Amino acid sequence: MINMGLTSVAEVYRYIKQFHFNPGFGHDAFTELTFSDLDKIRLDPKDWSVKLKIDQTTKKFPADTDIWFRTWTTNPLACRQLLMLETFPEIQEEGGEIYFRIYDGTDDYWWDGGAWAVAGAGEWNTEGEINANIDTFPILPNRTFAITINLRSVDSRNEITPRIKEIRVLMEVHIDFLEDIVFRSLMPFIESEITAVGNFAAIPAFPADVASIDLSQYRINTPYNITDVERVYDLTADIELLNNLFDSYDSGTGIITLNAALPAGNRPLVVFRYSPEVAYITHQDYVEVHKLPALILQKLDVPVAQAYGRVAREGIVDKSTGAAVVVEDPFRVSIEFRLHGLTASAVDQLRLISKVIDFFERNVFLRSTGLDEFYRMYLEKEFRDLTTPGRADERVFWTRFSIQNIRLPLVSTDATAVTKVKMVFKEPVGAHEDPVKGGSRIVVNLHTDGGPVQWTRTFETE
Repeated sequence: MINMGLTSVAEVYRYIKQFHFNPGFGHDAFTELTFSDLDKIRLDPKDWSVKLKIDQTTKKFPADTDIWFRTWTTNPLACRQLLMLETFPEIQEEGGEIYFRIYDGTDDYWWDGGAWAVAGAGEWNTEGEINANIDTFPILPNRTFAITINLRSVDSRNEITPRIKEIRVLMEVHIDFLEDIVFRSLMPFIESEITAVGNFAAIPAFPADVASIDLSQYRINTPYNITDVERVYDLTADIELLNNLFDSYDSGTGIITLNAALPAGNRPLVVFRYSPEVAYITHQDYVEVHKLPALILQKLDVPVAQAYGRVAREGIVDKSTGAAVVVEDPFRVSIEFRLHGLTASAVDQLRLISKVIDFFERNVFLRSTGLDEFYRMYLEKEFRDLTTPGRADERVFWTRFSIQNIRLPLVSTDATAVTKVKMVFKEPVGAHEDPVKGGSRIVVNLHTDGGPVQWTRTFETE
């Protein structure tokens, strides 16, 4: 059978990757944003926007043209193509300008007019230039990218700074969202993060002094997935296990090297670390695994499935052309699993329970391999022992856990965005007086049959 690893051949979707600069699940903007010069550009914690930093002596913003910051680098393995970029400035005023590059994990790239090239000093693109060519950016095979943003204060007195609060990138992804969570994200994560300690005391005494032990020559009754050896003790002379004889372990050959010879006639105790077998619903009627200890994911439930609602519809706009993509009523779901643990001994059972608890205490987030998004995980039930009396060779426990707020943007449609509103007043316009502040305000209600679409703040009045 072909091992497809982390590559998906499932459905084709358009997915909006969002870079928010406020603290959120899985990312800390203070530590993961990269800045060219922290004396000249900063993340403002008051409104979580990135802006130029005012000089406390001159009370002006820097006039440099190569001040930049970069989003965290993302690696969505389901991505096959970048399609669109949109930024969300907090303010747009004359005197502030914003330019862009795309980072591939090693170099910044810009569109030089004919191709994507490594950018040098002063080589930047406008948002419109990026969008006109982003679909040809060489995202494959690494599927790694970040957005590098250049902020400039270009008014004559350098008293204006552009601000950025959010960046969105539209991607074409090949993915099944739940398959990505279960098989390509959760199971490998558990295999790599949950490791427990086991003991092997069945090695017989050696007829002569030995400086190494070939672990592959001895049969362990429980077929552990041994990942490393941590300690070796002289079980005959050191019953309290106080003196560690371990020096190194070669996982390829199975040979343990000791830091002191084990005397003839003495038995060793090997302390190793193992990874439990991880599987998902092995059989319709019973659980069958070929190795113990094992963790089995069973009884997937989706207790919460709800749409954002039309007012929270996701969208992205190419401001230069008005082309837009709208994700219709994206769902958020929370899924629950029943997790069974199977071990061959009570000691292994208790140790594995401790490591599962530790896993959920340390890893509150699950990273989606396909989308490079982070989802919170919770233990939902206490641990219960299901061991059958009389079955001393099989210990069973179970618990339940959940993964919260998984985004499922299943349907996306093309749209035309409103990029400019022209208001022509041919007769006196009524206004609402503000009795406190004075003055008046005009309220304009915009409605389109296709539903609300995001638009920029450019107004033209006559």
